[in-house]
Amino acid sequence: MTSPERVQVVLELLEGRASVTELAQRHGVAAEEVLAWRDTWLAGARASARPAVASLRWYAIAGVLGAVALGFISQRALAASCATPGNFSSLGLRYFCANDPAVAADVNANTAQLVALMQQKLGSSWGAADAGAGSSGITTSTTTVTGTSTLTGGATVGPTANVSFGNQTRQMLNLWGTSYGVGVQNNTLYFRSASDFAWFVGGTHSDTALDPGPGGTMAMKLSPNGALSVRGLKQVDGATPAVAPYELQRLIVEATPATVGIAQRIDQAALEALCRDDDGCPFTISMVNWNGDGMAATRSGTLFLSQTGSAWRLEIAGSDFQGIDGDNSLAEFSAFDCYFGDANSSSAGNARTDTGTGFSLLNCAGCTYSDTLTTCRMVFRD
Repeated sequence: MTSPERVQVVLELLEGRASVTELAQRHGVAAEEVLAWRDTWLAGARASARPAVASLRWYAIAGVLGAVALGFISQRALAASCATPGNFSSLGLRYFCANDPAVAADVNANTAQLVALMQQKLGSSWGAADAGAGSSGITTSTTTVTGTSTLTGGATVGPTANVSFGNQTRQMLNLWGTSYGVGVQNNTLYFRSASDFAWFVGGTHSDTALDPGPGGTMAMKLSPNGALSVRGLKQVDGATPAVAPYELQRLIVEATPATVGIAQRIDQAALEALCRDDDGCPFTISMVNWNGDGMAATRSGTLFLSQTGSAWRLEIAGSDFQGIDGDNSLAEFSAFDCYFGDANSSSAGNARTDTGTGFSLLNCAGCTYSDTLTTCRMVFRD
């Protein structure tokens, strides 16, 4: 309501044409506000009146002065009539009550205080021209975040900016909790996963584990046991090659002098993972340190385990060996004092039988080379 309108309200009240309650209801203000206008107008009139003159001319001048004062003072009178929330006072902000006219100085002071508060939280560069509408406030200027900062929505880093995490050894990025993240140790950059690692080419996000999404392909995968699977191709009967991942891992088996003469069982699951597939598993069998100088005498070949049954076959040094695992008929081959075959049970003195599923490596006792020095070693690769 303008100052002239307030003067009109005061005149109606003084002339008895309307009550305080009627005027307050008609103009949508509190009764206290109407009374404040009246008192302010009268105070201005008294201060401006000459002792010897009581003409209407001077009352008019006094009324104008009262109206001017009323525009400022009445705001304070109304402001005192409502409670100010504690957070406004603690943040240094001016609180406006209902029907409380806003003074430009107060509004500008509130705006300046809000900018200062945001810069305290997000850095002194917040609000700069290059922050952009709707951005997170992260600009190409330096922004320091101490403690925990939660970001809702996207954040864009400018083309000349970089992100620094300081010089402490710790896990800097947590993705879906600390079980998935990126960090730094002494001279080491590490990536952490609660299960698999995967590398996708193309596609879009999918919540399904190891799914590259529509239009994508898996280029590589690292299993929880450390087996690395890479992309391969398989072509059948002239058809278009299909993706056929294969793993890069190995199994090393040793039979030392401590177990000479007793065939040592090879882990069946690990052997099948390497050798019961399309390409089998290349292997090397070595007799190590047979004469005390740490050298190894080796032979190499390829082992295939049947994908449909218990048959197995290997080729080594131009010779072929084969057998049926668990058929009560021992099948094996030897390189020097080292024997590989489908024996699943053994006892001292090189005794061994094929009475069930399983393969073993024997360091032969009493054979050609030293029982106290020789170690037999097989390395299976995929």
